[in-house]
Amino acid sequence: MESGDENQVEHEDQEPVATYTGPKITDIYLDLDDEQIETIWSSNNPKEDLVSLVKAALQISDEDAIVKERPKLETIAEFFLHAIIFVRDPENKIELEKATLLVRILATLLSPSNSQRIPERDFQEFKHLLLAHTKGHPQAQVEILSFDDVRRTVNFVRDGYFL
Repeated sequence: MESGDENQVEHEDQEPVATYTGPKITDIYLDLDDEQIETIWSSNNPKEDLVSLVKAALQISDEDAIVKERPKLETIAEFFLHAIIFVRDPENKIELEKATLLVRILATLLSPSNSQRIPERDFQEFKHLLLAHTKGHPQAQVEILSFDDVRRTVNFVRDGYFL
């Protein structure tokens, strides 16, 4: 291969084939707003709706999504789906403003800055973000969440993500 052809793969007895060069799945940051969360919550097919949002965020074509990235897209969509189910579950009594914030905080667990995962550090950073938005906490920058919201969210993440 000549220099400058690094985006091609050579196969025996075949012409070079172009490879996908778009954003990597690990580079995702999907920021869902109130309306998107409510739409997904009431959808008949929320996982596919989330896969579509992830594809759009990463600018992945339908062909690439089907051929190369489908398992990763589905994994990320499931992560967001579980987060939305948690925040919209009536038993948790989380208002939409808080739900949107919590989904955004949960999304940081997938952010590009966490490409080298260290579970203990990631969990501490996650808790720090929660506390920075907790009413009555000395480190709070914006007081939106109650301690009960934080407790339920930490338990959800600990039991479902940091098993």
